[in-house]
Amino acid sequence: MSSSPPPILYVDYGDTIADVAMREATSTSLTTTTSILLTVLLLLTFFSNLFLVATITASCKLRANLLYLIFIQLGILNLIESIFVMFVSLLYVANNNWVFGDVVCRINATAQDFVFLQSFFTIMLMAVERALGLTTSGRLLLTRRYAICLSLLFTAISFCFASPALFKGFNVQPFPYRYICAIGSNAPLPYAIVQMIVYGGGIFVITMCFCAIMRYKRFTTDSRTLPAKPQDYGAFIMESRALEDYMTMTRLIIFIFIAYILLQGPYLVLNFFVQIRNSEQLLAANANVIEVSQDLDTLLTFLMMFYPFTVTVLIFCFCRDIWLKMVNLLFCRRSTGVPYGSWMREGKGSNCLEDSTSSDRVLTLVATTEGLQIRDPNGQYRPPPIQPLYSDPVARESTPNVDFCLPNQVSDDNNSVKTHNLSNPRILKNPRRNIQISQTRTIIPNEFKIKLDSTSGSDISNKASKIPLSNRQKLQRRKRKPRVGGTVGKKANVATNVAKKKNSK
Repeated sequence: MSSSPPPILYVDYGDTIADVAMREATSTSLTTTTSILLTVLLLLTFFSNLFLVATITASCKLRANLLYLIFIQLGILNLIESIFVMFVSLLYVANNNWVFGDVVCRINATAQDFVFLQSFFTIMLMAVERALGLTTSGRLLLTRRYAICLSLLFTAISFCFASPALFKGFNVQPFPYRYICAIGSNAPLPYAIVQMIVYGGGIFVITMCFCAIMRYKRFTTDSRTLPAKPQDYGAFIMESRALEDYMTMTRLIIFIFIAYILLQGPYLVLNFFVQIRNSEQLLAANANVIEVSQDLDTLLTFLMMFYPFTVTVLIFCFCRDIWLKMVNLLFCRRSTGVPYGSWMREGKGSNCLEDSTSSDRVLTLVATTEGLQIRDPNGQYRPPPIQPLYSDPVARESTPNVDFCLPNQVSDDNNSVKTHNLSNPRILKNPRRNIQISQTRTIIPNEFKIKLDSTSGSDISNKASKIPLSNRQKLQRRKRKPRVGGTVGKKANVATNVAKKKNSK
């Protein structure tokens, strides 16, 4: 009997030992790469938003801006997302499976839904603030108190929409290719529909605000013309510059909204699609549970995690004052030299320190494209109040021969004008020096004018009441008022007595 050869067994492609080992090595390499990318993104997001919040909080000048206060709220939301969403996702990727319990999974899903909706409400609040500030002709309708009340209301609404994930009635499960937890199958259908309606209403409000801003900008651009009087050029330039700065911040809000739509919008659409398709009502109608491909899940999740860092980069790029303050705070340096004791205000009841880059008592003379201009503590520019008269006879005849001077300007014996700080009379260190009002003919805006005449000493004393205390005292030393009941009174009494004697005779 001849023995038959043994049968040949074939193994499917990918089931050999070499293929299994190669697949495991590829999976390990992919996990390592994903972990490194998430770690870098997590560190950038956390520290950038931390520096943003610390910079605005540490500066009294930055906190005075309502839009910057809303930036603080946006930075806090990004910090919450980086801790409760991105960090948990990093641990999920590093362990290659979900090693936490059901409680951590529900907290992760709740924080995710809360941050998404609250960030959207914050963008809507910024858009409303920009629209109301521009279309109400300067009237401040959205004050800081109203903004805080609206922010608290939006926070409560966001928590109400995110809190159902904490209850057992909602099926929350970890998604292996999203690296986070989310609401899975058997969720109520009205829950997802109501959320979509809220997002749609917010998009409508934001769009209306931006359309109103663009319409106002187009109207002002067409109607604004150069004033006929040269003395109105300064106000026109300042108004144009303020409008341009306002529109720059408006463009920042538009870019933040676009970043939200492009980065977090696809993930929200995917999440709503899965919730509606795998809802309890549709599964009861013999519908199959839909599964999303792993590549789409991973791609949309990474796009969603790039949003917090992108927002911070946009804020630092558009807001130069925040960037400079952050650099000074990070490297513990000051942009300008400040003398000893200038940190504290003179007012005892002051609740904040002066900003390192500016003071509310300093006017800075800067060179601009329009010439020399004065920058006040609020950052606004205006032409200098003193404009010298030229030696041209025609110009000299056309100029009214009236002497004006600033209340903070005095002149010494050499007729050299000096400008002193109005709020610090101690800057005049030599009290024995003769101070007199400058007779230099100048052209000054009306709000700075003090007309000086040489009619009587009482007029000079009345005009001197608008001069700083030290200057007024020195004027009073030179021009003393007659005392009540002094020599004048005695002379008057003698005259009346002589008149009575003549009448009696």
